[in-house]
Parts: sequence; structure tokens; C-alpha cells
Amino acid sequence: MSEPDDTPELWARLERLRSVFLARESSTTPAPAYWKDDADLEAYDQTFARRIAAKWDAVLDPIEDELRRLGVKSWFDWGCGSAVASERLFERQLLEKSFLWDHSQLARAYAARKLKTLGLNDAEALDRDRVSYAGSGVLLSHVLNEMSPGEMGRLLDRLGTAEVVIWVEAGSRLTSRKLSECRNILLRKNWGFHLWSPCPHSAACGMITQPEREQDWCHFFATAPGEFHQSGFWREFSRRVGVDLRALPFSVLVLAKTPRTGSVDAEAHRIVGTPRTYKGYLKLQSCHGREGVQEYILPQRVDKKLFKKLSDPPTMSLASFKLDEEKKKIVAGELK
Repeated sequence: MSEPDDTPELWARLERLRSVFLARESSTTPAPAYWKDDADLEAYDQTFARRIAAKWDAVLDPIEDELRRLGVKSWFDWGCGSAVASERLFERQLLEKSFLWDHSQLARAYAARKLKTLGLNDAEALDRDRVSYAGSGVLLSHVLNEMSPGEMGRLLDRLGTAEVVIWVEAGSRLTSRKLSECRNILLRKNWGFHLWSPCPHSAACGMITQPEREQDWCHFFATAPGEFHQSGFWREFSRRVGVDLRALPFSVLVLAKTPRTGSVDAEAHRIVGTPRTYKGYLKLQSCHGREGVQEYILPQRVDKKLFKKLSDPPTMSLASFKLDEEKKKIVAGELK
């Protein structure tokens, strides 16, 4: 991962972009235009976008083999920004043609040039969004806070034509719950989608339907690249811009018209967020097809090896649990 030149101009650009991003998160009205010129996009791509790239890697790692077997090579990068999503698929040789759409003409043009520089010759910046994604996949990355309800509805209607949809968002409560609502809508439309991730079931999302989960949300944490901890530049970036580089929370939705070849066990629990460790026990939240979204306790004395594994499980872990009669405590289990 190359670092940008540490200059006063760079920091001024990054601090301005950060203020615009925060304004977007806290407002229901359109934020000021992000990009004033290509230098803004370059600064963003070398910094903020590297955090998003780590989230995409966390999403793609467990489904890469299935995507390769699926064989979709043409992808629409919707709301492309600096084309981080296309970049990460191309890096894995899962993408041969990228259609790039963004409300910003600057971003579309920058994204196409960047991908061609990386070696993708077939990268097309679109003048307008397409009405159909038939035969292709769709990539969406951090776009939920950019759309009006009407635009969201129109996008969801078009997504039914896609072969596969990979959607990565921030891991905040508000954004994640919006994505869960989109998940429910897309599955209710009966377009033939199979749910690949994150849910181990295709029932309505418990985060939305279970009243006791109103304050909860479906999110995970990507592993930060080593450079974030070792580089003086990244430490300065974190301090100046006010971004915690240790925490990379994200939410995700992956749908495809083809079932996964390695189907998820119907009894699997998807571990949500991060388990919380206390003296002698830990608490975790999981999503399960029959039990819904629930919180469980694992006493350390029950299984010390399992306790250690669950104290810091891999991102988006699946597990099998045997529960006590009240279904509150884990009495046995294993990570998948």
C-alpha cells in the first residue's frame, strides 16, 4: 500500500472531505459536492478508500471461490467513487469488464482511468445509469446515505435484473438497519435471489422484525491492514482526520440468482459484531434461522478452548451451538 505525499495541501483536502462526509451522515439534505478536482479523488483513494478496501476484502474472502464458480465477469459499479469495489474484484481476477456509474462525472472519469492504470482495459464510465443489469453483477459501496427514498426505490427495482448483488455499507446502526430493510424488500419481491451473506437463513431480518432488537444492528469488523498500525503517516491521518483506524465496522448483503455451492448449515449461527468478554464468561449476539437474533452467554468453565476462540473470532464467523434448556447459555459448540 503506497502512501501519499505528506503535504499541507493533502491535509487540507482530507480535512475538507472529512467535514463533508460528516455533514452527509448527520443531514437528510444533499451534502456539498465531494470532489472539486481529480486531486481530491486521488487524496481520497489513497486514504479513506483504503479503509473501505479492507472491508471489501473481508466480504470477498469467504465467497471468492463461489464467485469464481459463478463466472460473472461484467460488473456495474454503482456509486463508484474511486472504484474501490471494482478494484478489489479485479485484484482477485473476478472482473473483466466494469461499468462505472456515479452522480459525479469527475468520479466516473477518475475511476475509469484508475482501473485502466491497474490493467483493466475494459472500464467504461457511463453517461447515465442503466435500466437493466441483466447478465451482470452489481457492486454497491457506501451509497445508502447518498440516496433519496425515491432513488432508493428505483434502484431496488432495477437490482432484480442482476445476476448477483454485492452491497457493502458502513457499520453504523442507522446505515446497517437501512441495509437490512433493503434485504427484506429484495427478498419479498421474489426475483429468484439466494441469500449468500451475511444471514444463515432467508427469513425476514430479526434486527428489523424483533421488537427487542430495535437498538441493535447487523455489523462486523474487518481486519485493519498492518500499515495502519506501523506507519507514521497513518497515525497522523488518524489524529488529524479523527478516524479510528483500529475499528473498521461494516454491514453487508450478498444476493445471487444461483445458490452457493457450499450451502450454509441450517443450524449455523452467524456471530454478529464482537463478543464481549467479562471475568469468567463472555456474551455474544448471533443470528440463527430458527432462534432469530439472540444474545447468549458462554461461561469460561464450560469449554476453555471454545471460550478462547469466541473471545476473538474471525470476521463473519459461523458457529454451531448447543444451548441450555432456557436457550440463554452455550453448553457446547464449535466454529465452522
